[in-house]
Amino acid sequence: MPGTNVDHPESWFFEVYGTKTPELARYGIDPESYWRTSRPAPVRSLSYADGGVATTAEIDALTQQIQGMTEGRHDLFFALAKKLASHYRNKALVAGYLAGLAGNDKKLQKKAKYAVASLVTLGRL
Repeated sequence: MPGTNVDHPESWFFEVYGTKTPELARYGIDPESYWRTSRPAPVRSLSYADGGVATTAEIDALTQQIQGMTEGRHDLFFALAKKLASHYRNKALVAGYLAGLAGNDKKLQKKAKYAVASLVTLGRL
């Protein structure tokens, strides 16, 4: 990256490796235009589809609801995973929470792995 000297802000400097002086005009970086032409980094949305960041109360309510069900949990389980992702914003914490909820239930264990993988694919984790 080009840089400036604090005592001489009108001057720029950069490291040159194996470039000859006449090549600088052709291959050199123009410090004044560099930031104008660079593309901004994409911004990831960390909130879930319903908007905002999930609260602990929402997470607890969904967890209790899922624990009381024996079937038809897939949609709720993924909804919980999305809320966890917006709340914790950390793959390991979300995976750990879902694994703890799944316990020894093989179906829920598969759903937990699927949910985390989906959230990673969707860019939420």
